[in-house]
Amino acid sequence: MIMQGQENLRRLFKQNARPLGAYWSYAIDTRIQLPLWIKSSKIAKAFVHGLEDTATRDMMERKLYAAGWSWDVLAEFMHNKLNETKFQTARSPVRMKAGSGKPGEDSKPNTPIKHRKKKKRRVIPIIPADEDDLLEMNS
Repeated sequence: MIMQGQENLRRLFKQNARPLGAYWSYAIDTRIQLPLWIKSSKIAKAFVHGLEDTATRDMMERKLYAAGWSWDVLAEFMHNKLNETKFQTARSPVRMKAGSGKPGEDSKPNTPIKHRKKKKRRVIPIIPADEDDLLEMNS
């Protein structure tokens, strides 16, 4: 695979409606096949330019401008981004309240259940009656 110039790299790195994780895997595999004389900064720029999500692209560009355009900085950012996405999708679904069934009640979708705090039980110690108490009760 011989690439001449930044424009050919930009044609090579396109997200093409793939999920971000699949696009990142494609980029890693493609980078391995590129000649060593191509600078990692050019590959990183082509990858970011090929992103379809403008919010993600803008965030990556700001990070890379601050830290430097290199494949290593991009790889760290993508590792964090993909782990963040994986964490958000792996959360357990929110349980919903069931309606009481009253005719005028509107259902509230996606309303989380509020768990009640467990009440502390009040403890009253029982002191056994001694002889003096028994004598008072009998008199």
